[in-house]
Amino acid sequence: MNCTCPLLALTALLVLAASSTSTPAAEGDLRVWTADSLLNMLPSAAAPAAPATSITVEAAANEIESAQVALRSPAAMSGVTARIAQDVAFPASSGPSIRLRWVGLVPLDVNTDDSGWPREPLAPIARAPTDLPDPLLDDASIDLPANTTRALWVDVNVPASTPAGTYRGRIEIRAGGRSIPVPIEVRVFGAQVPRERHLKVLQWMHANQLAGAFKVRAWSEQFWPVLEMAAANMAQHRQNIGFVEMDQVMILRGREDGEWTVDFALFDRAVETFMAQGVRDGIFAQSLAGRNEWTAPIFNARNFRIIRPDGSTGRFPPPNTRAPSEQFEAFCARFLPILEKHLTEKGWINIYLQSLADEPLAANAAAFRQIGEICRKYAPNIRRCDALRTDRPIDGALDVYVPILASGDTNLAFFDQKRQEGAEVWFYTCERPRGGHLNRLIDHPLIKVRLLHWMNWKLKMPGHLHWGYN
Repeated sequence: MNCTCPLLALTALLVLAASSTSTPAAEGDLRVWTADSLLNMLPSAAAPAAPATSITVEAAANEIESAQVALRSPAAMSGVTARIAQDVAFPASSGPSIRLRWVGLVPLDVNTDDSGWPREPLAPIARAPTDLPDPLLDDASIDLPANTTRALWVDVNVPASTPAGTYRGRIEIRAGGRSIPVPIEVRVFGAQVPRERHLKVLQWMHANQLAGAFKVRAWSEQFWPVLEMAAANMAQHRQNIGFVEMDQVMILRGREDGEWTVDFALFDRAVETFMAQGVRDGIFAQSLAGRNEWTAPIFNARNFRIIRPDGSTGRFPPPNTRAPSEQFEAFCARFLPILEKHLTEKGWINIYLQSLADEPLAANAAAFRQIGEICRKYAPNIRRCDALRTDRPIDGALDVYVPILASGDTNLAFFDQKRQEGAEVWFYTCERPRGGHLNRLIDHPLIKVRLLHWMNWKLKMPGHLHWGYN
């Protein structure tokens, strides 16, 4: 359920409480109880001895808070539904709104390997093989297997215009022809979460995988509604920086051995799509170079599709062009000024972030630094940004440094120095760090997700990069 955790605002008090009664509500032997949003509601979960049967949410205006309703029965039940009771509805004009979604399960075959990490690992929430709760489903109903707990996710959205006060409503669980009430109380404070974002959130999103999931071709006309849907979902969860793979959305037109220019039509449409859906604080472009061998001392240039005057196509620079090299620099000497000019004309130069090559190591730091120098030489106004697995050897190559979030890998003193020199410093998570470190791994406790952005505040790092959105 990591996709639903809202960004914590330091100016608001964020509390979820639940009132308790002596026995859980029942429809026959159906057990229904409420739980905090930070609890992984496992299929094996049993009702507590003194379970809560109502929800109390405390929130500021312009905030989303969440809770859960759990269901369990010794006998299988089909067609279980949930709805908001209409007879005690919140004020339609300015009151909170509630969204209900069933929590789906995904299979886990192997647990996260926490061995070798410097902090003592936390025990996984369940041992594989198992099913874990994660996706939020808009399905109208669910079937409840015998002796299996399923959860209903409750999002309470408090608009900025909501007056302070207490609002009461009711959720109705319908099973076996009967309705089980779950009262909900929303206490809205006089504080308001500001609309302005103070944290930059970027999740890598590979277009081909997104397109494949919806059985369309990336960047075809059928793909754009999919991208709009994904961008709207990002904005809803306060992700504010879009991601593009530049060799897919920037097309060269001309001849490799002569004049060529850059067609930005796909790139512009992608950026405008992100912005229209609310992802408008930045755009991150991957990347000028990559590598086949992770520890290779030199990179390969990213090659772009080129459409020749006769309609034939190729890739340029040619595959396996080294980066850095004379041929790579010659390409950058033409490409980067064109890109910088276009970004300036579109008004995007201050929000654009250019990846040089992902996750440099000490083994290829010298090459990475040279690529950074080439980028700065030919596009001095474009900011360079990358996730890192090393620190001092890439000194000066970037404007935005993004070290992985792990005390064993992160030289905080070095990055403090970079910040004092005027650079920006974020942090980065992917399939690591593990162990006791904060991350979004599915078999780790949800509290880690909630604490991630408190770590941004503690470390004075105004951005978070995560791999990946899909």
